[in-house]
Amino acid sequence: MNKITVFDAEPMPSVDDIYSRLSKTRYFSKLDFCKGYWQIRMAMEDRPKTTFSTPLGLYQFTRMPFGLQNACATYGRMMRRLLDGMWQTDNFVDDVLTFTELWNRHLNELHQLFARVRDSGLQVKPSKCYFGFGSLDYVVGQGCLRTTQDKTNRIVNSPIPAPKSQLRAFLGLARYYRRFVPNYANWCAPMTDLLRKGSPNKLEWGSAQNEAFQQLKASE
Repeated sequence: MNKITVFDAEPMPSVDDIYSRLSKTRYFSKLDFCKGYWQIRMAMEDRPKTTFSTPLGLYQFTRMPFGLQNACATYGRMMRRLLDGMWQTDNFVDDVLTFTELWNRHLNELHQLFARVRDSGLQVKPSKCYFGFGSLDYVVGQGCLRTTQDKTNRIVNSPIPAPKSQLRAFLGLARYYRRFVPNYANWCAPMTDLLRKGSPNKLEWGSAQNEAFQQLKASE
């Protein structure tokens, strides 16, 4: 089985770069790579660095785990190498998106993508893959770029967070649509201040945070 080399590839493009390229295309397909990091084998000499202790003894990762400092960059390089030369297919983290104006071209692009995935020994999650759609995620296509109603509703209906974990989850969801919210960073500042290292887990929620929270929800 062929293996993908994970070096000498271009850096991962930003989401803005990707969507500026595909906003006028007509057909979209998306592949979701299941447990993306775990599809990369750890080099034998690096496995001891991942050793962890359990009641049953010491163990090492044979696949790249989440949490390594260079895991995201390593995975990004692998994906860029996988898609090298494909001009109408791109990736953002573990999502691979194919976008074309013509249907026949779309089928050809997918055929090439499937062959590369198969030859590389990678796996995708069928339940999270979409093929031949007129729009995906941001409701992108036909010359427009909009938010999706389900994600917008989740943000609007979010309760005031109590512990840090809830605030991180809310900001992570809201960040998905930051491009649609003017002065997003300024509005989030009072809330992100509560996540500083050393701050209490129980949030000290005040008027500044509540105003930012409500304004951010109103902007969606």
